[in-house]
Amino acid sequence: VNAMVAGRKVDIIIAFCSIGNFTDATETLKEEVMQFVNQIGEIVHGCVDDYMGAPNKNIGDCFLLVWRLSGIEPEKQKKLADMA
Repeated sequence: VNAMVAGRKVDIIIAFCSIGNFTDATETLKEEVMQFVNQIGEIVHGCVDDYMGAPNKNIGDCFLLVWRLSGIEPEKQKKLADMA
Protein backbone atom coordinates (compact mmCIF):
# COMPACT_ATOMS: atom_id res chain seq x y z
CA VAL A 1 0.00 0.00 0.00
CA ASN A 2 1.39 3.34 -1.05
CA ALA A 3 0.32 6.02 1.44
CA MET A 4 1.59 8.75 -0.88
CA VAL A 5 -0.96 8.12 -3.66
CA ALA A 6 -2.54 11.41 -4.65
CA GLY A 7 -6.09 11.91 -3.45
CA ARG A 8 -8.96 13.52 -5.28
CA LYS A 9 -11.56 16.05 -4.27
CA VAL A 10 -15.18 14.91 -4.00
CA ASP A 11 -18.30 16.74 -2.87
CA ILE A 12 -20.21 14.92 -0.14
CA ILE A 13 -22.88 15.37 2.48
CA ILE A 14 -21.94 14.12 5.94
CA ALA A 15 -24.69 13.57 8.50
CA PHE A 16 -24.44 12.68 12.16
CA CYS A 17 -27.44 10.97 13.75
CA SER A 18 -27.84 10.02 17.39
CA ILE A 19 -30.56 8.21 19.34
CA GLY A 20 -32.43 10.74 21.48
CA ASN A 21 -32.75 10.15 25.23
CA PHE A 22 -30.30 7.28 24.98
CA THR A 23 -29.35 7.46 28.67
CA ASP A 24 -32.99 6.98 29.65
CA ALA A 25 -33.33 4.10 27.17
CA THR A 26 -30.20 2.47 28.61
CA GLU A 27 -31.56 2.67 32.15
CA THR A 28 -34.90 1.23 31.07
CA LEU A 29 -33.72 -1.48 28.66
CA LYS A 30 -30.59 -2.55 30.58
CA GLU A 31 -29.28 -5.77 28.94
CA GLU A 32 -31.52 -5.32 25.89
CA VAL A 33 -30.12 -1.91 24.94
CA MET A 34 -27.81 -3.32 22.25
CA GLN A 35 -30.72 -5.10 20.59
CA PHE A 36 -32.54 -1.72 20.56
CA VAL A 37 -29.50 0.06 19.07
CA ASN A 38 -29.14 -2.65 16.42
CA GLN A 39 -32.82 -2.30 15.46
CA ILE A 40 -32.45 1.48 15.12
CA GLY A 41 -29.22 0.94 13.16
CA GLU A 42 -31.01 -1.39 10.75
CA ILE A 43 -33.65 1.30 10.08
CA VAL A 44 -31.09 4.11 9.70
CA HIS A 45 -28.83 2.06 7.42
CA GLY A 46 -31.81 0.98 5.30
CA CYS A 47 -33.04 4.56 4.83
CA VAL A 48 -29.56 5.84 3.96
CA ASP A 49 -29.06 3.01 1.48
CA ASP A 50 -32.48 3.69 -0.11
CA TYR A 51 -31.36 7.26 -0.80
CA MET A 52 -27.98 6.32 -2.32
CA GLY A 53 -25.94 7.04 0.78
CA ALA A 54 -23.54 4.97 2.83
CA PRO A 55 -23.47 4.37 6.57
CA ASN A 56 -19.85 5.15 7.42
CA LYS A 57 -19.50 4.37 11.10
CA ASN A 58 -21.53 3.44 14.17
CA ILE A 59 -20.30 4.73 17.52
CA GLY A 60 -22.48 3.63 20.43
CA ASP A 61 -25.80 5.42 19.93
CA CYS A 62 -24.52 7.52 16.99
CA PHE A 63 -24.32 6.97 13.25
CA LEU A 64 -22.07 8.75 10.74
CA LEU A 65 -23.69 8.83 7.29
CA VAL A 66 -22.31 9.94 3.91
CA TRP A 67 -23.79 10.84 0.51
CA ARG A 68 -21.47 11.39 -2.44
CA LEU A 69 -22.49 14.29 -4.69
CA SER A 70 -19.61 14.34 -7.17
CA GLY A 71 -20.68 12.97 -10.53
CA ILE A 72 -24.39 13.28 -9.79
CA GLU A 73 -26.57 15.66 -11.78
CA PRO A 74 -27.50 18.91 -9.96
CA GLU A 75 -31.23 18.09 -9.59
CA LYS A 76 -30.41 14.81 -7.84
CA GLN A 77 -27.83 16.61 -5.68
CA LYS A 78 -30.56 19.00 -4.49
CA LYS A 79 -32.88 16.08 -3.69
CA LEU A 80 -30.15 14.33 -1.70
CA ALA A 81 -29.33 17.53 0.17
CA ASP A 82 -33.01 18.09 0.99
CA MET A 83 -33.37 14.51 2.16
CA ALA A 84 -30.26 14.61 4.34
